[in-house]
Amino acid sequence: ADLMSSKITGADVLDLVYIYLASLAVRGVTVLIFYPLLKRMGLGFSVADALVTWWGGLKGAVGLSIAMIVHFTASRGHPLEKTGVRFMFHMGGVYFLTTIINATFSSPLVQYLKLDAKPRARILAMLEVSDKCCQHVAALCQSAQGIESAAAAKAREISVKCHEMARGAIQTSTDSVGGLGEALLEAGDYEVDLVGERRRVLEVCTRRYRSYFEAGMISRSACAALDHVTKDAAFGCDSELQRWSALGHLCAKLLRLSEFPLGVGTFSSNLSTEIAWGFVEAQKSVRETLPHTPVLGEVDAEVVGASAFLESLAVERPRSLQQMQVRHLAAIARKDTLGKIHQAAADGSLHADEATALEEMAQHLAESIGQITWKSA
Repeated sequence: ADLMSSKITGADVLDLVYIYLASLAVRGVTVLIFYPLLKRMGLGFSVADALVTWWGGLKGAVGLSIAMIVHFTASRGHPLEKTGVRFMFHMGGVYFLTTIINATFSSPLVQYLKLDAKPRARILAMLEVSDKCCQHVAALCQSAQGIESAAAAKAREISVKCHEMARGAIQTSTDSVGGLGEALLEAGDYEVDLVGERRRVLEVCTRRYRSYFEAGMISRSACAALDHVTKDAAFGCDSELQRWSALGHLCAKLLRLSEFPLGVGTFSSNLSTEIAWGFVEAQKSVRETLPHTPVLGEVDAEVVGASAFLESLAVERPRSLQQMQVRHLAAIARKDTLGKIHQAAADGSLHADEATALEEMAQHLAESIGQITWKSA
């Protein structure tokens, strides 16, 4: 057919199929070339991710836009007027085939590759909370008459159903997945996802760092350093947690600057203390929040190094550590007093204006404690 002809023939349809297959091949080659680099970036890039990236890409949108520009901007009688029709057919056909074929089979592909499965660590976390809720409900009914056994039976029934749902979800997420056996530990009836458990630990730590900063216990710089190391650790959860190796190196460098004049030394020493203290306190909170996580041994190993660093600070630079303890005391005093004030306002013991006045008093009290020495506190 003439190139300038707008008549669509069987050859044009065959060309459309060739263009569609060529676009798939080009995208596959692109993903294959960048696969080694993407695999080492961020949270990693598996073969399953590569397959979905290759298959799920929308093709033809840019070409269709260009074809529409050519088709609708060419004046009547212009040679490109007829050519634009053919461009519209090819580009629109690629877009249509992508939408009908690729989009239709993208969801089944994701399900087949288990990319939509909920992490096992999150399932077990939900299961743990569910068990606690069921036990709490049964305990509340122990003192009631006539419904104790029924409530306990109902709680056990719900707990069993939750366990069955969790077992089914975990089984779905682990079927046809190879190479994970070496990274898993047995915990009851389930296999524990160590990568997911480490990420749970990091999530708890991130929340604690920010709460310490908001309470005035650590500075913005210390919170930023702790948060940065935690985010870096999230990219390497396939191996043991080793955050203190980076933080300890940073704290040691800051201590070398402690003799500098013009306030630089004092800032460096205090920042080093805040980082170490915030890290240790966050790990203690992890033990309280996640008492059954299988990576507690890794957390405890990191706490040993950070605690040793704090002990050395207590000997070499006691003033920095004492200031940190005073700030901690001030934050606790503020939190406890505000909690009592809010509780009194909630049960009607205080009016709103009275509670506001007492909140100002609590804030002033916390600031006063933060300005005095450790021995006076």
